[in-house]
Amino acid sequence: MNIWQKWIHSRAVAGSLFVIVSVGSLFGCAGPVLKEKNQNGSIYPLQTTETLTYWVGLNDNLKGYTDDLGTTPFAKELEKQTGVRVKYIHPSLKGGNQQFKLLIASGDLPDIVEYDVTRLSKASFENYVMRLNETMEKWSPNLKEYLKRSPEVDKMIRTDAGDYLFYPFVRDSETLRVYFGPMIREDLLEKLGLPVPETIEEWHTALTMMKQQLGIEAPLIYSGDAEGLGEFCGAYGEIKDFYLEEGKVVYGPARQGYKEFLKLFRQWYAEGLIDPDIISADKQIVNSYITQGKSAATVAFAGNGMGRFNQKLMEENPEQRMVAAPHPVLHKGEIPKFGQYSPVVSGAGVAITTSCKNIEVAVRFLDFGYSEQGRLVYNFGTLGESYEMEGGQPVYTSKILQPEHGDIAGALAQYTRATQDGPHIQMEQYLMQYYQLPEQREAVEVWKRSNAKEHLLPFLGYMSDNDLEFVQQQENIKTYVTDMTNRFILGIEPMENFDSEYLETLQELGLQQMLEIYQQAYEKYIAR
Repeated sequence: MNIWQKWIHSRAVAGSLFVIVSVGSLFGCAGPVLKEKNQNGSIYPLQTTETLTYWVGLNDNLKGYTDDLGTTPFAKELEKQTGVRVKYIHPSLKGGNQQFKLLIASGDLPDIVEYDVTRLSKASFENYVMRLNETMEKWSPNLKEYLKRSPEVDKMIRTDAGDYLFYPFVRDSETLRVYFGPMIREDLLEKLGLPVPETIEEWHTALTMMKQQLGIEAPLIYSGDAEGLGEFCGAYGEIKDFYLEEGKVVYGPARQGYKEFLKLFRQWYAEGLIDPDIISADKQIVNSYITQGKSAATVAFAGNGMGRFNQKLMEENPEQRMVAAPHPVLHKGEIPKFGQYSPVVSGAGVAITTSCKNIEVAVRFLDFGYSEQGRLVYNFGTLGESYEMEGGQPVYTSKILQPEHGDIAGALAQYTRATQDGPHIQMEQYLMQYYQLPEQREAVEVWKRSNAKEHLLPFLGYMSDNDLEFVQQQENIKTYVTDMTNRFILGIEPMENFDSEYLETLQELGLQQMLEIYQQAYEKYIAR
């Protein structure tokens, strides 16, 4: 019985059992923190006239609904529950790193910043972001209680010196950590008499036949940020990132397996199997290509990827559908070395800046997301509107599951932050209802089959207390790799330059130093 069958089975159990379960396992805690506080008078909603300023990227799924998180039902419910007014400031979706640098350099800081934790940590060492140890001890009882029960999470969000610098987004269940992978049009495969591809050879056959026999313009498409590259270079034993190999930190794009992957995609690009505009393609273009039948395979999320694709495809023809494909391998029957697997704590965090005028209000506001009621607001939204309680369990209403306009991903983005990073603990119950289609649920089971967890670097946060150039160095390397990856695939850069100019430039940019910093940080993490 898989996770979905177990959950469906549990929904059929007598309501009295749900009441028992909801107190313990629903929120994964020894007891409901806010309920205990309510006996002595809850602090929420706070009695304050303070307005906090909060710098955060706008969820992609809000496109077409609003350009301000503050206007959403979620923000209004959060204000009602916490008693805190918030003015949200959104950087543009592109150029976030540069905008964050400009924000820090300006000195005109908001009270709260939500961004990449490594950069937040660097900002802390430069005295732009607060050290939170004392304030969390005084005003964050919910997060502190959670960290006592979750020592591994506590270990991840502390620096080597024992400092807390940010409020984390936590995926509190194994089920929540696999949500992205390759997918392909199963109905087209059936037309061609082909199985869902498992090996690189089977992928090549499927893509070629789709182009030549079915006239698919660009059989494989992925967004220009190359999220999906790891799925295919994983067949050659590499990913486009740092990872662990027998206790040592290595960098995939500097290894020979990555070169073999580049040769493969260079060939596929030359054969017209990959979208010719891969550099400029974004998620909207991918969505239009898949739903218009110009492409038949991609790498995307099970939720706002497959869910959106299939909703549109099946409206036109119930037989049309995307299904998950296993992470590609070279030889049939191999267990993939890599696949998407997220750590418990993601790379985004929420920090309080040193410009914050009312630290207690900011701390208590952020702590709300780790309370019992806060988890419901962040994951389910507004009681009686976006969800109801049935037998002790939160259950989405038709406003989420059958929205009048748009899709489930858009409805969730308006009423919750369940699908986005933020200062809260993601709940498994949200996912069980979000994945409405059997293809989405099956995707998780398919993508779980890999050894990715064994090679995953734990969340390490800031790498070196003494080297504030670390972040810039890392950015330079990643930017260079992305640029050269595109040049190799497009046929602009000769492949023989991989072992000479490309690898030499990586060393000049400080790759060896980066590997040493990562290794030291990993060893310190293990020793914490």
